[in-house]
Amino acid sequence: RKFMQDIARKPIPMSDLREYATLTSFYKFNTLHHHYNDNPAVRVKDLMPDWATKYTGFRLRSDNPTYAKYASDDVSFTKQDLREFQDFIKAHGLDLIPEIDTPAHSLCFTKFHPDWTIQNGTARGDWMDLGNQDVWDFVEGLWTEVVGWFDSSEISIGADEYDPTRGDLARKFVNHFHDFFATNFNRTIRMWGSDVRLPGTIEIDSDIHTDHWDWTYSNPVDLVKRGHKVSNLNAPDSYLVPRTAAYWDYIDDRKIYELWEPWVFDVLDRTNTSRNLSPDEPLLTGGGLANWNDFLGESVTRVELYDRVSRAVGAFGEKLWAGSKNIDRISYEKWAPLAKKLRENIPGITLTRRPESKGQYVISYDFEDGAAKDSSENGYDGKLNNGAQVVDAGNGYGKALQLSANSYVSTPLESIAYPYAVGMWIKPDANQAPNAVILESGDGKLLISNSTSPTITFEQDGHQYDTNIIMQPNEWAHIAFSAFAGKTDVFYNMRRTTFVHYYNSRWDLLQNETMVVTAPIRNIGSASGNSMTGLVDGFFVMDREVCAGEMAFVAKHYSNALP
Repeated sequence: RKFMQDIARKPIPMSDLREYATLTSFYKFNTLHHHYNDNPAVRVKDLMPDWATKYTGFRLRSDNPTYAKYASDDVSFTKQDLREFQDFIKAHGLDLIPEIDTPAHSLCFTKFHPDWTIQNGTARGDWMDLGNQDVWDFVEGLWTEVVGWFDSSEISIGADEYDPTRGDLARKFVNHFHDFFATNFNRTIRMWGSDVRLPGTIEIDSDIHTDHWDWTYSNPVDLVKRGHKVSNLNAPDSYLVPRTAAYWDYIDDRKIYELWEPWVFDVLDRTNTSRNLSPDEPLLTGGGLANWNDFLGESVTRVELYDRVSRAVGAFGEKLWAGSKNIDRISYEKWAPLAKKLRENIPGITLTRRPESKGQYVISYDFEDGAAKDSSENGYDGKLNNGAQVVDAGNGYGKALQLSANSYVSTPLESIAYPYAVGMWIKPDANQAPNAVILESGDGKLLISNSTSPTITFEQDGHQYDTNIIMQPNEWAHIAFSAFAGKTDVFYNMRRTTFVHYYNSRWDLLQNETMVVTAPIRNIGSASGNSMTGLVDGFFVMDREVCAGEMAFVAKHYSNALP
């Protein structure tokens, strides 16, 4: 009962990985599978001469200088980090299968060693050259360095999507590492189903466990006939890949609940024995959910990724735990509200980022009482810190919050995930510092400027999203943003001016696409000494989206007679 997660292309902090463990163990999953290295899709060298410059992730940080250089700078984990993590998940009934994917998906290594790639323009830059003995020696040495970090008796070597013209060489590679791990570490290995796309005469050792993911790469029925153990991660049913058109952005949990089973490898042809296995097949070892992040970290925030996974695991947990028993389940219509109630009340989860609210307004500060008193029904009063003060705004506008670079207002809440609307009036001083903060939390920031431009900018998970909106110094203006499924509207002076977007740099897309940001509401200003300077008034947070027509009413209500 497995949850596989690509933490290479989306940097995910250890605190989040613990929450995913808590989430999946709640639904009786018993295995996590972490994919530690990868890169975006790359073309053959002749069509992508800058292949070595693309983003890569390798999340294992050794203190051995031979291997330390490959570790990602944004997020990576030490031996001690993984020791503590495995102790944590063991208490939740979970095992961790580590994966270092070679000989493909290996740009994190080949960009340091171009001579390790296949030396022709029709090969991909992330394919290692298995005709080069240095590659074999490196992979052996790397695994020797890190295998002791992990408790699992099973290791994944990946081995998918390699050069199909080198089928026998790839088959020799996986068989070699089956023997390598068995002889040196008493471990077994698993691989992504690849034998169909790696044709050859060498038979892949039947002791190698196969994670089936695509019928064009492997045939699970044929594998079982040849004595191979198989796990069901068949795409697209089990594949959650945010923002992609090829797989699910959100898993259709109704389809999983009503049609998918661990032994069903084709939900459109469930009774066909050439496409599916028997429920009591002894070589069928299980199945689960796979979260891939092909479009990299900037396409989806940590909070929105969790939202997608949390909505999917309930249906998979139901099917994986019941197995072939309890086939006569209650209807989806009866099950779904119960599943939602469970999902929203899992102990130890914070990534939902949906604060409790008695009404549509979560927070409302008008500062007229001389403090950050919440006039919503919730009592989420703010606290003025480091010299933040409420002053007369002048011109009959009532009172407003005044911020200096070091002052800020803290709220009792961290962030809010979609749907939401957040906004305020701002009168900024001239000469704002680069990256000066309007709002912040541990999930991101709203900046009045960035390092290169005086434009309103969102920052999430280390990425910046420029809105091209410039606030005029010493002039009142209303800034707001509202998110719902798929996009975040940005409003300037009550008009929807733009959307938050990211640039999809995948070679076959190369276009701007909308995205959802998580609204940071922990602080107005910054606790780290880089607040925007000026006046703020009418700060509000709502727990639903707001359209352009409504925003004028909301902004005027909180403008306190501002024009």
